[in-house]
Amino acid sequence: MNHADKITQRIEQMNVSSTAAMRDKILSDAAQTMEQTIDARNHKPSVGRTIMNSKLIKFAVAAVVIVTLTTIYQFTGSIDGASTAYARMIENVRRAHSVSYKQTYVHDDGKSDSCTVVKINSDGVTRFEIMDNTVLLFYPNRDFSMTLWTRQKRAFITRRKNMRAPQIDMLEYTLNTKNLASEYKGQHLIEGQLADLYVSEWEFGKNSVWVDPQTELPLYVEQKEYKDPNRIYPALKLAVADFGGDSGRCGAGGGGPYTTIKSDFQWNIELDESLFDEFPPADYSVTEQIVHCSDPNESHVVEALRFWAEDHDGKFPPCVEILGDANELRPMLIKKFDQDGDPEKEYETAFVYGNLVLKGIRFAQNKTVESNGLYHEDVMLGEADKPLFWWKLKDSEVYRVIYGDLTMEDIESENLPQ
Repeated sequence: MNHADKITQRIEQMNVSSTAAMRDKILSDAAQTMEQTIDARNHKPSVGRTIMNSKLIKFAVAAVVIVTLTTIYQFTGSIDGASTAYARMIENVRRAHSVSYKQTYVHDDGKSDSCTVVKINSDGVTRFEIMDNTVLLFYPNRDFSMTLWTRQKRAFITRRKNMRAPQIDMLEYTLNTKNLASEYKGQHLIEGQLADLYVSEWEFGKNSVWVDPQTELPLYVEQKEYKDPNRIYPALKLAVADFGGDSGRCGAGGGGPYTTIKSDFQWNIELDESLFDEFPPADYSVTEQIVHCSDPNESHVVEALRFWAEDHDGKFPPCVEILGDANELRPMLIKKFDQDGDPEKEYETAFVYGNLVLKGIRFAQNKTVESNGLYHEDVMLGEADKPLFWWKLKDSEVYRVIYGDLTMEDIESENLPQ
């Protein structure tokens, strides 16, 4: 007799009345709920996994919940009416403890990037396996992430300061993918399986989510982004080879619009926990970097303008957005950071700086910017008395002006340069 049968027998011996359907529902819900509750309360993942890997413990805890809930049902006649808290608890039950899926980016020209395999364990740690050499690891509620280059046996740890919010639990996010789409479109076949389709569409995008009708777990996800003619899509592409190295490392940031496809979902599979370790393998060389997090702001615009002007004999770009063109940005970064040093470190420094420049471009076209003033590209770097660019943020009464020496000040609308 298995543990579930023993618990069922014990409940029946207690003469607690309930329907068979209700008993089965509570048994199922309680086991899943307690697995999530115990796992969440354990601060040491290895201990939590050990406990919940024991079926005896799982079902013993579930039995306590079942007895309590069936007793409530006996006196109220309705488990839902008996406890709003229970209904909320069941609604929030984590229905899975692990997932693996494939993620592909398809650009608006129809070309697709190589497929990335995503694996997420019970603690919400996410592992991106890119091609056959690069692994990215993100840890929920932590301030760091890690990149592994398996062929070179190198690890790169990024520690983030001043984070607005911790990195999210990607398992929870993936479980709730259905929330990305609100309109039910009926049942459709996807990857050979009948699924419920949910869709949301707006001016510049469309989300489609296919979920399993029984488990409500995602089976296939398509997130489309349509091109906004009034928006620049800043992009960054760099490789260690740009700095004289031969490790094969490369990176890209920004870009778009593109479609993200998530497919081949496998839920509740066994994952080797060593794949999610927060410590790099002992035989890897390790580099650490501290990144100060911030939203795109005016200081990033200033840095982007300075970067261009210093590379072009004091002349500013014809517009800020031109720095978002990877064909413009990439050679400038190589020129600035390729100093015949360590190619790996030069690449890493250039990539971080390039992302800082992209922040400036994003700020320049940010929705919080209510209006931009005329851009005077004839102004030269260092000309303190000549206004280069100005803007006004929403809910602000004054404009911000950048001068040729890259200083800034607030001015009233009536004093704007002509």
